[in-house]
Amino acid sequence: MGLFEKDVRSCTIRAVGQSRVMTIDKQNFYQTIQKDPSLAFRLLEMMSRRIRQTNQRISEMQEKIGNDA
Repeated sequence: MGLFEKDVRSCTIRAVGQSRVMTIDKQNFYQTIQKDPSLAFRLLEMMSRRIRQTNQRISEMQEKIGNDA
């Protein structure tokens, strides 16, 4: 998400096995999107799915808190 905002990064990750890591700066990202616009759509789909899942978890936690009170 830091790529879309002015933040450097929004999380820290840790690999649990052998991994390959790639970094991409904003300009290279935009150039890649221009070459393959479907990539932007796939990213939006992924982000939308994650937001929906997060909202579902929040709702479940709110219900649990309400039931425990």
